[in-house]
Amino acid sequence: MAIVSCPNCGKAVSDLAAACPHCGSQLHGAQPQPQPQPQPQPQPQPYQQPVKPQAPTTAKPDSNLGLAIAGTILCWPFGIAAIHKAAKVDVLWAEGRYSEATSMSASARKSGMLALILGIVLYVVVFIGYIAMWDEIFGYNDYYDEYYYDDYYYDDYDYYY
Repeated sequence: MAIVSCPNCGKAVSDLAAACPHCGSQLHGAQPQPQPQPQPQPQPQPYQQPVKPQAPTTAKPDSNLGLAIAGTILCWPFGIAAIHKAAKVDVLWAEGRYSEATSMSASARKSGMLALILGIVLYVVVFIGYIAMWDEIFGYNDYYDEYYYDDYYYDDYDYYY
């Protein structure tokens, strides 16, 4: 890098400079800067109506939220899945995804029914278990009856000794 003098004002300027920083004149041997070409402006398009989704051909499917809540009370793992699916039905319908909303409604119904049936079966099994346990603890005892009532025989209100 060398220092040269400006031919117009005579002040010291770098030989790499394209123009004199003091007076702005072009230095000898400097290539003129290309002027940027103006960008063509896009032509405005005529107004077009926005595309609307097709109206559904069927009524909005039931979300089965009540069934999902009942299933959650009886068997919460499957009931929570049913509530999640039931909540998606309205969102999908509002977005215009009608077939997905219908299939999600069917899936929420299946999950809710599964939770309901499994919950009922579970409660019946637990109830039967409690009855069996109660009978085992407080039920009929053969040893007690043989020991205390062997000498007595009961038949049509007659007692024999």
